[in-house]
Order: sequence, then structure tokens, then C-alpha cells
Amino acid sequence: MKRRVSRGPASCHTLPAAELSPKKEETTMLSIPIIAQVVGWIGTIVNTLSFQAKNTIHMILMQALAGLIFGTHYLMLGGVTAGLIQYIFSANIILLSFRTDDWKSWRGWKWVISALVIVISLTTWDGIRSLIPCVCSIIATITNWSRNGKTIRLWRMLVLCPAWIVYNLMVGSWPGIALELIAMASVAVSFWRYGFAALDA
Repeated sequence: MKRRVSRGPASCHTLPAAELSPKKEETTMLSIPIIAQVVGWIGTIVNTLSFQAKNTIHMILMQALAGLIFGTHYLMLGGVTAGLIQYIFSANIILLSFRTDDWKSWRGWKWVISALVIVISLTTWDGIRSLIPCVCSIIATITNWSRNGKTIRLWRMLVLCPAWIVYNLMVGSWPGIALELIAMASVAVSFWRYGFAALDA
């Protein structure tokens, strides 16, 4: 008679594929927030430097680039409303850089942009996480269309920055929190460097 050789269970020697896949998925999920934070820090640097531009148009264009970067950052963190609004807001800022072209410099754009912001907020509604970006973006749109450096900076420092800090805490955007704190300090420095009257233009 042939002797039967006993073998240990297969699970002692090899791990089933089903046990390996969750670890890979977990690694992927962990890498997304890390990349999102890196993208956010890049946006923070660009936006912060914008407030040191004495020329208002240069400041606006730098903020448009930062808005595109932060739009991607918020989408990666699950902030759909804020992410999409940032893209619209960047387009709005680019329109602001045109002073002589009739249709591009049309002041009615601020109401068109504000309406788009409201539509996006309603279609991606997520309670306070949608309300804060909506209100902040409408205020920023109206103040930016004033094309007055002093007005833009004052509203940013006293109203918009504090509101965005609350939002960034909710979605876990550490670069966003740093951005608003730095922006408030940067605005104060710009007033100190140039004075209130010089930034009226």
C-alpha cells in the first residue's frame, strides 16, 4: 500500500489573492490625500506671492493660476462644490485682466459668474460644505470686478480668509488653512509696503 503524505492547508503557504487586494487598495487610498496635500501646497505658494504684486492685474492672474491648482486639490479631497467653483472662479479672474476688450471687460460677467456658482452649488449640494464656497466665491467675484486692489485685499483679509479657514478644517485641507493665514498676513504687509492710497488703482 502507498503511504499518504499529509500536506498542510494551502493557506499556510500562500495567501489568497482576495487577502492581498485590500492592502493594495488601502495603499492607493492613502496616497491620494498625500498627493492632494502636495498639490495644495503648490497652490498656496502661488496665491501667497500674488499679494506682493503691486500691479492689480498681475495679482489677479496669479490668483487665477492658484485657483486652478486649488480646484484640483479640493476635488481630490472630495470637496466637489469648492473644486468646480475654483475652476469657474479662475476663468472669471482671467476675464478681469482685460480692460480694453468690450465683451471681455463687460461688467455683467460678475452676475453671470455668480449665477454659475449658485447652479454648481445647488447641483453638488453638500450642506455647509457647499454653502461656504458658494458665498465666498460670490463675494470674491463682486469685489474682484471692482478692480480695486484695496477693496479686494480688505474683503479677503477680513471676511473671505476666516470663512475659508472654517471650510478647510472641514475637508482636511492643511495647505488651505495655511494659505488663508499667510494671505491675511501678506495682505497686511502689502498695505504696510504700499499704503492704502497706492492700492486704490
